[in-house]
Amino acid sequence: MGASLGSVPLAGPCFSVSVLLIPCWESHTADPEDKRMHKRILVRLDTLNEAVETSELNLPGYDFHKLAGKPVRYTMHTNGPWCITFEFEGDDASNVDYEQYH
Repeated sequence: MGASLGSVPLAGPCFSVSVLLIPCWESHTADPEDKRMHKRILVRLDTLNEAVETSELNLPGYDFHKLAGKPVRYTMHTNGPWCITFEFEGDDASNVDYEQYH
């Protein structure tokens, strides 16, 4: 399945990614303010890309859990209140975002 963000196709990942994460994922770079979280974000995105079911994301240090509400969304923490949130449809993540949701 090809991933896209709206009408923008993404090369590589099997999920749609928020505009904030596209530069980080595609070029493995980050904004200066995110440099310290760069590696953590990329490791989690790679793990998310490889996962075919949510149980594969319950790893030490990820603080993976389901969020309340509809549609069903999940979160993996990167640092403090910053998280990668997403939906999981079939065997792919979708609507992936990097946000401070607390």
